[in-house]
Amino acid sequence: MSAEQQPNAFVKRSQGAVAAVASSNASLSLTSATNSLRSATITDNINGKKLHVCIDVVTAFSTAADTPVYLEGSIDGSSWAVVGTLSTDFVPSTVGPRFFTIDLTDVSSVPYFVIHFNSSGKGIGTSGSCTFHHYFT
Repeated sequence: MSAEQQPNAFVKRSQGAVAAVASSNASLSLTSATNSLRSATITDNINGKKLHVCIDVVTAFSTAADTPVYLEGSIDGSSWAVVGTLSTDFVPSTVGPRFFTIDLTDVSSVPYFVIHFNSSGKGIGTSGSCTFHHYFT
């Protein structure tokens, strides 16, 4: 199993007074059924804030296996460690957006973050695709 990273950086979008950051891809999909998806690197300073995440399953993945979704942090942008759990029971076979919030008020001095989906390497297939979105308060 390997982690496939979103190839393009996040782009900022605004809807009314809320500024969100979204993946610039139409959607992301896997090349191997047991691989995981990792968002583009989040370089916004979200230390000490609440991070709100949306994973929008555009096309359903082939299995209903519960998969974990983690927020990972890095001090160098290449070695990742779990900062917190967004979900332990994300079901990738259901189309539509899922929303998560994680409190990072106790986190400091972490310059890079990613949203990591299916890091356990469950066989979810290659037919699905999703987009990552986030904003912080």
